[in-house]
Amino acid sequence: MRLNSSILIQVLFFITSFSVSSQNLLVNFDFENDLNGWERQVLDNVNYGATFDVSTVEKHLGNKSAHVHVSKVKNDYWAFRYFQIRLKQTGFTLHNGDVVRLRFWAKVNSTDLHPMVQAGLAKNAPEKIDFWSLEDYDMSNFLVSNIWKQYEMNLFITKEVGNDVMFLLRVGGMSGDYYFDDIDLEVIKNSASDFNWLDNAQSRIDILRKGDLKLKILDKNGLELPQATASVKLLRHNFQWGTSVRVCATNQWNTSSFQWERSEVLKMFNTIVHENDFKWPVVEKARNSPDYSAANQYVNWKDQNNLQFRGHCLYWTKDQWMPSWWISLSSDSAKVNALKQRCKRDPLYFKGRVFDYDVVNEPVHFTYVEDLIGDSIYTKTFQSANQSDPQANLQVNEWWNIDKWDSWRLRKWVETRLSENAPIHSIGLQAHWDNERIDWLEVKQKSDYLAEIGLPLKITEFDMDYNRIFGTDNAANRVKQAEDYGKIMRLVFSHPAYNGFLIWGLKDGWRPNAGIFNSDMTARPSRDTIYKLVKQTWTTEYNGQASSNGGLNYNGYFGDYQIDINYGGVSKTYFVNFSKNQIEKILTTDFVKGVNAINLINSDGKLLKIYPNPTSDFISLEIPGSSNHMATVTLYNLSGGVVYQYKYPQASIVRIDFKDFEKGAYILSVEIDNNIKQVKLIKK
Repeated sequence: MRLNSSILIQVLFFITSFSVSSQNLLVNFDFENDLNGWERQVLDNVNYGATFDVSTVEKHLGNKSAHVHVSKVKNDYWAFRYFQIRLKQTGFTLHNGDVVRLRFWAKVNSTDLHPMVQAGLAKNAPEKIDFWSLEDYDMSNFLVSNIWKQYEMNLFITKEVGNDVMFLLRVGGMSGDYYFDDIDLEVIKNSASDFNWLDNAQSRIDILRKGDLKLKILDKNGLELPQATASVKLLRHNFQWGTSVRVCATNQWNTSSFQWERSEVLKMFNTIVHENDFKWPVVEKARNSPDYSAANQYVNWKDQNNLQFRGHCLYWTKDQWMPSWWISLSSDSAKVNALKQRCKRDPLYFKGRVFDYDVVNEPVHFTYVEDLIGDSIYTKTFQSANQSDPQANLQVNEWWNIDKWDSWRLRKWVETRLSENAPIHSIGLQAHWDNERIDWLEVKQKSDYLAEIGLPLKITEFDMDYNRIFGTDNAANRVKQAEDYGKIMRLVFSHPAYNGFLIWGLKDGWRPNAGIFNSDMTARPSRDTIYKLVKQTWTTEYNGQASSNGGLNYNGYFGDYQIDINYGGVSKTYFVNFSKNQIEKILTTDFVKGVNAINLINSDGKLLKIYPNPTSDFISLEIPGSSNHMATVTLYNLSGGVVYQYKYPQASIVRIDFKDFEKGAYILSVEIDNNIKQVKLIKK
């Protein structure tokens, strides 16, 4: 489901925050008064060397700019992260809830490929202090160009800091000449009214994720069944609750470890994503020889078990995760065509079964691909995937956004691609917490900031390394981890921009102490938190009798429901989906007041034809209705699992390939203008 929630988000945003008069917090922001008001520091003068002055040659506006000449850097791969050279200014005041806009102009003359600076706000500190001892309030990295450009981001203050704050421009392990000018630091709004926002999460959940659902139950002739009783049970939310699943070789599928993993998935989640088995080097080890066997294991399993599947990812812009044969291609055009082929071929292969793809993974932070063939490849690959499956949800997946300081970089990347007509439908946020507990107000503010783009958000890879956060592994800290799981889940489920939340694995894996299970598969408290919220707190079960007009009304969460209808002592099972945009459904059953038959006649009298049944290889559907409208065709297994779904134009004839489905009985559901027709199909 694609949701453009920009209007709702903007309304809520203006309700929960207020603007303040803008004024530059900095003095001598244009350096026309030389470096007065600015402190200059080299924190590690053994490994770093720099001089500070003003330039009258290089400047943006006016007559001067700040000039930092970096002459000595630590010979270390990670040195660029240390940012030991800095310009600093204090003397202003900030408050809890302030949103501060930073804009500055900069350029650099450097031989490094990606010269970087860091800018933002930190706790005021003594003159000489190690970089890692600083308490950053909000900070981000900027790749600086060799021509004058303006850089902009929002900074979020989520504690009362008063005047114990400093603005920093920091330079790290890349030599060269750095120039800064016209720095603007302004408080643009205060979110003080958000302080109780999380406490009111459930009231927002009741509005956003639930509705007064109305099901009208008819017999085969379109007559109401007022005596029918129904038992209603939510099978899965429309909102994605999910987890990644581990790499699983074919001969490991039935081992106890993987059987345990799959059983836990079914207890808690409705969505799965491969950690690695869907990635390009795994699927296509040799050029033009895709092997879907590893991916298909879980795609087939999700078909049987009422789950959704996320395709992660069509490509990852890190050199270690590009196929070796792709790296060896001799021309840029060959590299471009191979990427477009991957993004077109694989969504076509999984069309109707996989609806959610990370088209590109981490392009903001890893630029290996664009450095080779240019950044136009991003829009081209999104367009290729969209051509193959226009109904699939296509998103970018990135890290260091709501949990760190790069939300502005992700927003800029997405807005640039949208301006190029890239069909990006949602934004994936990884959220690997590893250095502090969750500051929900900061997450909320950064979520609002990203949501202003107008696209839905999804947390795609959440985990918490509580050993790194708390410093030790003990029972008390495991409880704190569970508390933060509950906090982040309530936050995203009650925020109008989010449509999913996935954790990155059930047990300790790539990060020790980050799983909801220990490595020996014993549960941590965070596992129980997830289960209780998803399966006990946020669920719907209802038993009732149809009214005199056949209506069955109840308040429930949006999602897939199993409807067990009893009429005349006979019980039959149907499946219905309710969404925020479709809270009323008409279900035509095959009951006839004492007679059992099947009716596939639409309300306008036109016949919906389905043949052959039974079948061994395909089924054909002749769908009545208006060619301007769509019909949703869904195939369920008998446990309610969606094994196929696609939208076709009404007044059309379609053919569905049935060869790869397992033998047995299925329920075929065709929804035409909120009228649902369901029939049992047999695969021979």
